[in-house]
Amino acid sequence: MTDSAILERVRKLLRLAESSNEHEAASAAAKAQDLIDANRLNVALLAMDDMTAAPAPDEPITDYEAIGAPLDPRTRQPMYVWALALSVAKANHCGVYRSGGRMQIYGRPSDVETVRYFYAMLITDVERLIRSRGNGAGRVWRNNYGRGIVETISKKLKDQHDETIREARTVASFQAAPGQEATALMRVNTALATIEARADATHAFGHDVLKLRSGSGRSSTYDAGARELGRRDGQAVNIGRASGRLVSGARALPGRRS
Repeated sequence: MTDSAILERVRKLLRLAESSNEHEAASAAAKAQDLIDANRLNVALLAMDDMTAAPAPDEPITDYEAIGAPLDPRTRQPMYVWALALSVAKANHCGVYRSGGRMQIYGRPSDVETVRYFYAMLITDVERLIRSRGNGAGRVWRNNYGRGIVETISKKLKDQHDETIREARTVASFQAAPGQEATALMRVNTALATIEARADATHAFGHDVLKLRSGSGRSSTYDAGARELGRRDGQAVNIGRASGRLVSGARALPGRRS
């Protein structure tokens, strides 16, 4: 499958996520994220197998504040917005930070494009739920409800990542020739380590180049009922597993070209 075909499949799936039917939107989002995750692993495996080719140069890690392209141009976002951006960025090997009140993003162009798609879709769903449930509620309730939704989304993203790894290892072992199971698992683990190293390089860019430091964020009054309701309603924004994985041989999702 060509780069352009992969990107078009992702775009079509994410256009479905604009549907007013939250379950259709959730299914589309899950399939798109699964497509991207499987593609990353396939690319790493193919690079390992093609020992005769020179390594392809990786995309440069870019700070998008420098080119005036924030992840979210709004200022004074509530903490659930920040939490959602952090979660989606981490799942797709990017980083986010605040500057001038706006949500800025850094990472490789193709990864940043993925984060922009998913963040735009998910924040729309989260804020739709807040408007629906929190009509007439105060700021504290709305913030806690939104944080509850995001906590559920974040857990689903982590669970999906863990399941991707388990599935890749299981398939490698199952498909290996008798006596070659350990070698097949080592091959997958090496590819996963390559992917993790790319994520670590992005984190290092934020720490060493942008001089970002972890912070505790702004404190706010806790509303246990609103937070728990948000966690339950967050189940509707399902970022779970989906069928239709890419076959080996797929290439990396390209960056957007104007």
